Amino acid sequence: MRWFVVGLAPVIVAISVAPVHAVFIDFEGLASTSLTSGTPPASAVLDTDLQNLGIHFGRSGLSPGVVVSNNTSAAFSNPNSINGLDAAGDIVFALEGDTYFNFVVPNTSTPAIVNSVSWVMGDTGGDLDEWRVRAYDLSNVNIIDQSFQSNDHIPVTLNAPGIHRVEVLWEAPEEGGYGLDNLSFPTPVSSVIIPEPSTILIWSLLAALGIGTAWRRRK
Repeated sequence: MRWFVVGLAPVIVAISVAPVHAVFIDFEGLASTSLTSGTPPASAVLDTDLQNLGIHFGRSGLSPGVVVSNNTSAAFSNPNSINGLDAAGDIVFALEGDTYFNFVVPNTSTPAIVNSVSWVMGDTGGDLDEWRVRAYDLSNVNIIDQSFQSNDHIPVTLNAPGIHRVEVLWEAPEEGGYGLDNLSFPTPVSSVIIPEPSTILIWSLLAALGIGTAWRRRK
């Protein structure tokens, strides 16, 4: 069994030191606006501006992007958060716009996917905000559809293999002022979801066990 033990060791070491690449966007340091309705300045609008990080904002025909708002009640990490724009590129009254984003291979426009995405949603206004979150894969199949509500900021995390684009849809027109902040996700990849380290370890152990068994049979 000496050959089996020696062959397995490098696999475990390689997994334990493999770096985890993650993207975190708190929208601080970006041009922003204090407007809560109307046409925002172009400098405060994001569409493909963060393509180097692997993300595009907006959806053709529905929204040309998102606005970076410095409304501190909507932001989780002050002062900035983002809000959706309507089809005309305007801020929906009281920051009630739907937010759209999709993943691309960093520094390109090539469609990409992730296996998880997280952010903080809501505001500190004390009113009940409600929204629906939908996620789609590269084939435009809806893989997540979930409603949320909160009187304050709450964390939102989506976990599913193959997430390509996300919609955050407002569902409480009588209230407003919510923001999307502290957006994070793994580095997007073009088509293959990299398994979690624990999954890789399990498959590596099974593969090594199979090699060891085959060696014993030959002996």
